[in-house]
Amino acid sequence: MPFTNFKTDVHASADLLWDMMVEKIRRPDKFVPGVVSVEILQEFSDLSVERRMTVKDGNNSKIIREIITADPVTRTVIFKLKDDQAYTGYVLNMVFDEDGKVELDYTMHWTPKNPDTQINEPNWESAIHNAVLHAKKLAEAEAG
Repeated sequence: MPFTNFKTDVHASADLLWDMMVEKIRRPDKFVPGVVSVEILQEFSDLSVERRMTVKDGNNSKIIREIITADPVTRTVIFKLKDDQAYTGYVLNMVFDEDGKVELDYTMHWTPKNPDTQINEPNWESAIHNAVLHAKKLAEAEAG
């Protein structure tokens, strides 16, 4: 069952990091290693879309269809799976800013629809970890 979480400090402003998370809705290829294609299927608002993307990790690839909604008040973006054959669940990206300390947290919570089925999949723990560190690197480079 893919449940993984990774959180790290980011030496950039929370506003800059949030802007990057919003851009990630339409351009995950810029922020998530392994994304090889992206298509916006439907736009509900500037901060809510339905998206299909393909992620590749070594010899494994997965097409992921999601409903994505960003909340600027809580600086949270939720990527909820839609019509996935193997899983139900979500990935949550959060920007924390407390007392000038900025953190980025990704949580993946996918539950197999059939727990008895063996699924050949990428290493999601590594993918989440690498995605957070990649976003951190981009934010810190842009912040100078």
